[in-house]
Amino acid sequence: MIPDEVFHDIEHLIKLRNQLNHDATEYQFTDPQILAPIKALNLVKKMGMLHLNVVEPDDDIDLSFYHLQLQRQQQVIKSGLSLAIIQICNALNKDSPF
Repeated sequence: MIPDEVFHDIEHLIKLRNQLNHDATEYQFTDPQILAPIKALNLVKKMGMLHLNVVEPDDDIDLSFYHLQLQRQQQVIKSGLSLAIIQICNALNKDSPF
């Protein structure tokens, strides 16, 4: 048996994968269509990644600095998603108590 949270996270990941497979658009990890489902994962919530909010550049910010911040946020999201997937795999690899 796997925990209910893990089961729902697997469902959400499969749903996201299916949506992306049927959509020809190229997305970044910071796009709302990608970020929102990732933030909804129970394992990601436990990691405390909810503070990630992508802010549009304003007139005062240097664009190269903004792109650097965006790349950093994308890497944090990728790392968090990787850790969540590893935790799911670990939950699936546990021996059944039966």
